[in-house]
Amino acid sequence: MIFSRAGQPLSTIHDFAKSRNSSYATDVIFFGLAKTFDSVPHERLLLKLRSLGLEGNLLNWLRHFLTCRKQRVVVRGTFSEWAPVVSGTLQATILGPILFVSYINDIADCVSSNIKLYADDTKIYRELRNLTSDKQMLQSELDCLSHWANTWQLRFNEEKCEAMRITHSRDNSSTDYTLGTTLKDVKSFKDLGVEISKDLSWSQHISTVVNKANQVLGLIRRTVGTANTSTFSLLYNSLVRPLLEYAVPVWNPYLVKDIHAIENVQRRASRLALRQKRGDMPYEERCNILNWPLLSTRRTYFSLVECYKIVFGLSHLDFQEFFEFAKVHSTRANHSYKPFFKIFKN
Repeated sequence: MIFSRAGQPLSTIHDFAKSRNSSYATDVIFFGLAKTFDSVPHERLLLKLRSLGLEGNLLNWLRHFLTCRKQRVVVRGTFSEWAPVVSGTLQATILGPILFVSYINDIADCVSSNIKLYADDTKIYRELRNLTSDKQMLQSELDCLSHWANTWQLRFNEEKCEAMRITHSRDNSSTDYTLGTTLKDVKSFKDLGVEISKDLSWSQHISTVVNKANQVLGLIRRTVGTANTSTFSLLYNSLVRPLLEYAVPVWNPYLVKDIHAIENVQRRASRLALRQKRGDMPYEERCNILNWPLLSTRRTYFSLVECYKIVFGLSHLDFQEFFEFAKVHSTRANHSYKPFFKIFKN
């Protein structure tokens, strides 16, 4: 299944939450490949492309695209000798990443657990219904992945390989998996820009994005200044607000402290944009002048957009995994769409 960058975390968190609601822990292994695009051997890549059905002139064209290339290094005007490029896909092309994905796509054949891939970032996870047997199964799949990497001349990046147990906050148990070396057990992990904690709380992620947004806002104030309101507003909307809204349907906060922490960034930005001090004007009035919707309103909008995509099949996410339609329809409604969240329990 192919997901968007924001859609994959939503699908993954949904799986974790289902297990939590059923009182089962989930062990997750995050790993990435070392020197990803540079280490793909050309001949083995062509072999996989042939197995996918590519042949004739198209395969020959791809062979010429990949091979017969040379490279050299220049240091302060001094050139090294030319050397042939025997591995790697070109990163500055559209075709390069597609070829890389084609090369690693069969990694899913090694595991029976859930697996999610996005470029070179991969994670596998398994619900622990039976602690002993499920842990053994997950470890055997890691051994299989290690064999797969050796077979296809790839290497896992040890610094990016970590393990985490998704469970409630009172559970202090840890993981003990190996992938060549013992995997570090972590309490949180940043997956595709979303920081996932072991208890599925979002306070740590929100604290991270708020700090980053405040840093960028301070940089704008120091470098550009606040003399021109329209310029400052444009920079805020382009550089700061996206940090607070990336993948927001995944982590839309429900705790008041987290909601206020996010909104306080825009409170500060609105004061800077209008060159005001605290108490000069209500926050909502400043937003009206600047034509800035409240961040909480925008989060609701983005969540509704994502819901609409799921309901009407405009997303790769499965509607039946997330929602059910109400069996009783109101005679006052002018449509039959009344979805509600599924609640998973043991």
